[in-house]
Amino acid sequence: MTTISESQVADRIEQAPACEVINLTADERVLYRGAGWKLARFEQAQLVELFTPMELPMDSDWRAATVDWIDNAEGEIWLAMCSCGQLCEPRRIGNVAAVATVITIFEDEYEEFFNGAF
Repeated sequence: MTTISESQVADRIEQAPACEVINLTADERVLYRGAGWKLARFEQAQLVELFTPMELPMDSDWRAATVDWIDNAEGEIWLAMCSCGQLCEPRRIGNVAAVATVITIFEDEYEEFFNGAF
């Protein structure tokens, strides 16, 4: 995980009518797999990977897998709500408090799924 100093990705953030967004390029849209909170990994300001616990096996320790993904990711890591081919409400992840926020948001969004409610 790159330290928070300067961010090339932050330069891509635009104010849309409802919230701040990062508009995806045609090449980046190939990575887009539907709506929901996801971690976005950027290299040289280009999206190269998206992560969501929803793609893990049902019996996974998704919290540990999420922290491991963040710890081992290269480049800039951002949390964003994927919606309509955009990354909405992007938040840079670069410290322990930010990782705790990711876990809390993923718990709120995905806990019912992982507890068998769906």
